[in-house]
Amino acid sequence: LLTRTAARPGDRLWLGGSVGESVVGRNLIDRGARLDSRHIVLPRRFRRPEGVRRAAARALRRHLQPRAQLELGQWLGRRSRAAVIDVSDGLALDLTRLCEASGVGATLDADALPLARSFLRLTGRLDLEPQACALGGGEDYVLLFAVPPTVRPPASMGCTAIGHVESGNRVLVQRGERRTPLEPLGWSHL
Repeated sequence: LLTRTAARPGDRLWLGGSVGESVVGRNLIDRGARLDSRHIVLPRRFRRPEGVRRAAARALRRHLQPRAQLELGQWLGRRSRAAVIDVSDGLALDLTRLCEASGVGATLDADALPLARSFLRLTGRLDLEPQACALGGGEDYVLLFAVPPTVRPPASMGCTAIGHVESGNRVLVQRGERRTPLEPLGWSHL
């Protein structure tokens, strides 16, 4: 059984994939993109250059056709201890929820977030701030998890270390040498 309650100070935080693409996909839909009988149809201004077109198509698919990380979830289920949450409401908010459930704090390294160059170009074309999309976007459905520092997920699963768990209850974001409180951006159902 995977829960949010097993994180301990010293654990490493990992993301099972990239975040921010789903909210960009939703933004593209707002601008006229659509899925037409299994084919992506993009507004004219996002059809070129090729890198932006591919990033736009990927973002749209991430929003409309999310995929559960079943293999990673099964791998985590075989660990002796792992705290896990899916990033459905935004990385910042879901990290805060994981920390609250475990009674710990954390520091997230913003520079470690897996943001592809094509994603950065696409957010630039849309006048969106890429880290804000990554931290508060939601609906990415990748797994965020904390495991002991000696545990590393298999490279084939594409996970990225993004921070560490600390004692206390503060959730911080580190940008360079500067650490500040992480605003729990994301979707609240209440």
